[in-house]
Amino acid sequence: MADVKLPRLDENDKLPEKYMPQSVADVATALDNAKTIDDALMSGIIADGTSATAAQLSATISEGVDAAIEASLGVIVVDGPWDSKRVRPTTTIGSSTVWMPGIDDSDIGKKVIIYGAGEVGSSNALVTTMLSRSGSNALVAHPATRAVAEGWGVVGTDMTAQWNAAFDAARAAGGAIVHARPGKVCLVEGTLYLRLNGNQCIQVEGGLATIVAGPESNGPLIDMRSNGGRTRRNAIRNLNIQGHPFWNSEAQVDRLALDAQIIQDWDFQNVMISGFKLGAIHAGDMWDCVLQNVQIQTCGYADGDSDFAYAYRLYGLTDNSNANHHFALRMEHTPLALSIEGNSRDNHFVGSKFELGNIPNLSTKSPIVLGGLENAIVGTQITKNTLDAVPVISAPEIDYSSSPELRASRKRHNQIIGVQCVTPLSLQSSGRGTAWFKGSNTTIVSSKFEFCGAIPAFDLAEDVTIRDVQISHAVGTSATFRLSGSRCTVEGTSVFYPSGANTGALLEVAATLGSRNRVVGVHTTGTPGSVLTTSLNSLGDNIFRPFGESSIASATDVTAANVQVDVFGRSFISLPSAGSGGGSIADFTRGCNGQTLFMRNGTAAAVTIKHSTKIRLKSGADVAVPGGGGTIAFVRMDGIWYET
Repeated sequence: MADVKLPRLDENDKLPEKYMPQSVADVATALDNAKTIDDALMSGIIADGTSATAAQLSATISEGVDAAIEASLGVIVVDGPWDSKRVRPTTTIGSSTVWMPGIDDSDIGKKVIIYGAGEVGSSNALVTTMLSRSGSNALVAHPATRAVAEGWGVVGTDMTAQWNAAFDAARAAGGAIVHARPGKVCLVEGTLYLRLNGNQCIQVEGGLATIVAGPESNGPLIDMRSNGGRTRRNAIRNLNIQGHPFWNSEAQVDRLALDAQIIQDWDFQNVMISGFKLGAIHAGDMWDCVLQNVQIQTCGYADGDSDFAYAYRLYGLTDNSNANHHFALRMEHTPLALSIEGNSRDNHFVGSKFELGNIPNLSTKSPIVLGGLENAIVGTQITKNTLDAVPVISAPEIDYSSSPELRASRKRHNQIIGVQCVTPLSLQSSGRGTAWFKGSNTTIVSSKFEFCGAIPAFDLAEDVTIRDVQISHAVGTSATFRLSGSRCTVEGTSVFYPSGANTGALLEVAATLGSRNRVVGVHTTGTPGSVLTTSLNSLGDNIFRPFGESSIASATDVTAANVQVDVFGRSFISLPSAGSGGGSIADFTRGCNGQTLFMRNGTAAAVTIKHSTKIRLKSGADVAVPGGGGTIAFVRMDGIWYET
C-alpha cells in the first residue's frame, strides 16, 4: 500500500511569503534584541549570528524555499515540534532539542528549515540550522508569526483542498495510506470526501493530529460513501475531530462530523469526535465495521421533539445497518446518545460507557434507543446526570409475534447484559429518581439499576424479560414495574426500597394488559407504597406471584354479605382468628389463571362461599366453611375459581 503525505501549506512545498520576514533588517533587529541564546529561545529567536551572510538570509527566509534554493543550499524542509523525548538525530539549539522526523546520518551537514516548531498557543519559531553530530551551528532564526503554526490551526489556512487532494491521490493509486502530520492541528471549513469504489482501500492515519471544523456549513465535515456499490476495507485511526479548538469545550459547531452511507468493513480506532451539534456519526447501511476506543463527546442536542439530533445513529437506506462491533466506545455529555433505527440488527456495544452529562434533554426522546433486532449492550456503564420523566433506554413497541420465523425464536430480542446504570449521589436527595427502560422486545439480565423513582423504572409492553437484576430506589419512592402488553417476564429480581413511607407500586398493571405475562420471585428489602395498582378486577391468564409460592394474606373480617377478597400474588389466605366471621365471599379478586388458593377460616363463625359464575363449587351451591380452622381450596382457570 502506497503512502500519500498530506500536502504542506501549499502545493509547491514552500512557505508562503506572508509567513516570512520582509527584510534582513527585520531579522537583524530581532537578533539585536536577544542578549543571550537562552533569551532568544524564550522569545522565539534562535541564532549564533556567525555563519550566515545577508544574501543567504534573504534567499533562505524572505523568498521562501523552492526547488532551486533547496538544490543550491542543500536545504531540507521539515516541521517541528520541539520534543526532547523523541530525537533522531540529536540536534541541540541552545538548551532545547529538536526532533527532525525523516532525517538520518546522510543528511549531516545539510541546512534544515524547521517551520511550525512548538504547539499552537506556545512560543513558535521558524528555525534554520546545520545538522551536526555534536550540537548545532545555528545560522538564523526569527520570531515566527502565529500563522506559521496555525496554518494547521483554528484561525489559519483552510486545509479542505489539501485533504481532498490527498484522498484523490490515494483513490487514483487504487488505495493508500493518507498521513496527517503527527500532533498537528488543521482547519477544515468545507467537506472532506471519502468517496470510493469497491475495495479501494484508504487508511487515514492521523498520528494523533486534530481536525477542527470550520464555521457552520450545509454539509458534514467528512462524507464517507461509495461511488458505486459499496466502499470497503478502509480505516480512520489516531485522529481527533473537533468542532471547537478545545476538545472539552461545551461549545458546538452546527455541523455533522461523519456522514457514512453504504460502507462495509471499515475500521475506526483511537478516534475522538467532539463539539458537533448535528451529531458525531450518522451511518446508513453500515455493515461489519469495528469501532475501537472511539470517544464521542458534546455531540447532539435535544431542544424539543422536532428540534433534536442524536450523537450516533445507525439506520437503513437500502437495507439496514448490521454486524457493527463497538469496543470501549465512550459517549459523554450527549443528551441524545444512540439511536438504532428500523431493522438494523446484530450491532454490539461491549465494555463501553454512556455518560449523558449535564446538558438537559428538553425532548421526550430517550437518550438511548434500541430499535431493530438482536442488538446488544454488554458490560457497559450508563450514567444519568439529570432528572426528567424520559426513560433512559427505550425500545420501539413493535409486536413481532405475527411473524412465524421470529415468533419461533428469541432472535427478535435486543439484549442488555451486565450493565451498570447509575445516577450521581448529588441527585439522590431529590426523591424523584430515574426511569430506566420503556418498550418491547428486550432481554435485561444480570444488571444493576440505581436510583429509581416515583414513575415506573421499567415500563414493559411486549416481549420483555427481566431476570437476575438488582434495583434500588430513591428516597420516598417505590414505582418499579409497569405492564401494559403481553409475554413479559420478571423473575429472580431484587428490589431495595428506602426505609420509611414510599410512593408508588411494585407493579402497576395497565388496562391494556394482554396475556402470558409472568412476575414471580421478586425479593424485596423495605416496603413499597403498594404491591399492585390496577383498574382491572381480573388479571386473565397472567401469572403474578411476586413474593413466591408461600405468601400469606391476612384478610379483613368477613362479617358482611358478598365481600370481595384481594388475593393478588397469593397462594394462601387466612381469615384472622380475631375476626368475627359470619359473612359471605362473592369473589377472590385480582387473581390470574393457573393460580392456586388455599383458604383457612380462623374466625369463630362460619364464612359462606357464594356459588356463581365467578366461583364454581363442587356441590353447585353455596358452601359454608366452618369457623375455628375450616379450609377450602381453589384453582383459577379461564377467569373462574374452581373448587378442588
